[in-house]
Amino acid sequence: MEFDRRYLLVFLLFFIVGLFLVSFFSTEIIFHDTPEYIEVTKGLAGYTTKGIYTTHSFVYSFFVAQFVKLLPSFLTIKVLNLSWLILTSLLLYFFFRDKRAFLLWVFSPLVWTLSIQYSPVLPSSFFLFLMYVMFVKWESTGKKSYFVVSALSGGLAFSLYEPVLVVLAFFMFSFFFRKGFLSALLFLLLMLPTFAVRLLVDYQITGFPLYSLVRYFGTNTAVILGLNQGTKGFLHGLFFPQAYMIIFIIAPLLFLFYRVDFSKNKNLILFVLLNSLFFFVRGGLIKYFLLFTPFIFLLLGPAMKRKALLINSIASIFIIVILLYPHFGPDPYVFVNREMPQIRSEFPSGKYIDGADLNLYLWDNSYSFYRLEEYFYAVEGKEYSSNYRIIVPNKGLDLFQVLELNAALRLDYGEDVLSSPLIIREGWEPLENFELAKCYDYLCVYSKVKDEV
Repeated sequence: MEFDRRYLLVFLLFFIVGLFLVSFFSTEIIFHDTPEYIEVTKGLAGYTTKGIYTTHSFVYSFFVAQFVKLLPSFLTIKVLNLSWLILTSLLLYFFFRDKRAFLLWVFSPLVWTLSIQYSPVLPSSFFLFLMYVMFVKWESTGKKSYFVVSALSGGLAFSLYEPVLVVLAFFMFSFFFRKGFLSALLFLLLMLPTFAVRLLVDYQITGFPLYSLVRYFGTNTAVILGLNQGTKGFLHGLFFPQAYMIIFIIAPLLFLFYRVDFSKNKNLILFVLLNSLFFFVRGGLIKYFLLFTPFIFLLLGPAMKRKALLINSIASIFIIVILLYPHFGPDPYVFVNREMPQIRSEFPSGKYIDGADLNLYLWDNSYSFYRLEEYFYAVEGKEYSSNYRIIVPNKGLDLFQVLELNAALRLDYGEDVLSSPLIIREGWEPLENFELAKCYDYLCVYSKVKDEV
């Protein structure tokens, strides 16, 4: 089946305009990890009102913050974020010329759902796909420049988003198995310059080039071992209902994958299957699958006939509407910016305990908040939020000095955290030992019971 180029351009225009409209009118900004990325971005741009929590790479937030400094608004963040999906669609169509794969991408519920979620998974997906495009060009032409760009793209993807390490490992296993050790080693070494961007950004922000790596892998180790509350260890995805919906969210007719010509696509199929199995079992979050969804569509596109592609597109539209509908409603930004000046006037305080994600919606630096976690730690009198201790046992030799490694996260909260007013959403349950002072349309202020101060 051949598609008229004019129709494809119409679909591309629909895709671009649609993404912008969805981002502009959507009011939900809080998804998995998005509060963290928003806080870091606003903080680096000079718009923060409380201590910032982060366990991930600073690179993407640092990049976006440079634009936020010029145009401080959520729209700036949203537009930059969804632009990576548009770049991926252009790369998919103009390089591979696979019209079916392009249409699968344009109508993928996964793509539309993630377009409103601020996350480095979007640029990482683009650079991973660019890595593969350049790798294919290198294989077909033998030009070393493509090999270099491919490796640099992979390194940059990893510097942006930590789970990319798994995708890169499967890529190396799937595509370098028969290319020799030296080629694989050279590819890995060429990733270092762009991965070093992360080290430089970490050093610029914290003074320690390995800060985000230590934070991420320390936290992730606790998650894998099931030590974090609410996690189920390495098999977390098996207990996450959303994981079982991913088949329909990527593409409603994804089950037609069985039609793929396995004899002609062995390496790419192995790469896709390894990633799919790992992230299904380990993560259970749909955003991880965007890292290799373009590769899935490269395989699935040629295997779909015209009727199947039409059914898939129509079914996708219904799924997209169902998934996106909850994210359009009353805008918390409007309520918070309308009510906080009233609260500050009626309940003047040096700081407030933020129980309503106020820092995400305010661009006024004159406010100052404590995190809820800071209050809980202060109540318990904790000096450190986490403390890790590793003792290296002596094996084979009776040493009288035992190597002990220690790492900790020291808390830095103010003395008035225990007496500061609490602000939460109207209808939410207040903290213990707080009494209601006043409710507005969206926010409620609670004061600490005096005999508990």
